[in-house]
Amino acid sequence: MREVPKELEEKRIRWKNCSEKWFWRHNALGTSLTLLYTCIAAISSAAPWPHLFWRVVAIVLPIFAAICSFVMMTYGAQAKGKAFETAARELEKAIALYRYNQSLPDSILGQAEARAIDLLSMLKPS
Repeated sequence: MREVPKELEEKRIRWKNCSEKWFWRHNALGTSLTLLYTCIAAISSAAPWPHLFWRVVAIVLPIFAAICSFVMMTYGAQAKGKAFETAARELEKAIALYRYNQSLPDSILGQAEARAIDLLSMLKPS
C-alpha cells in the first residue's frame, strides 16, 4: 500500500466538511420556511384579528417568507453541497486506486484533483 500525500487527504476531508455545511444550511433554511408557512397559515385562519400587533404580524410574515424563498433559490446551498461532495468523492476514488494499485503513476492524484477543482469551479461565487 502506497502512502498518499497528507495535503491531498486533508483537502478531501475539508471538501467533505464543506459539503456537510452547505447541506446543513440548505436544510436549516428549508425548515425555517416550513415553520414560517405554518405560522402564516395558523395566523390567517384566526382572522379577524382584534389587535394591531397581529395585523402587522400577518403582513410581515409573508414578506419575510418570500424573502427567505428568494434567498433559498438564489443561494444554491444544495448545489454547492453536491459539488463539494462530488469533488471529495473524486479525490477519495483516486486515493483508493493509488493506494492499492502500484502500477498507477503519481499523476493520477493530480488528475483527480484537477477534475474535482473543475467541478467546484462551475459554482457561482457567493
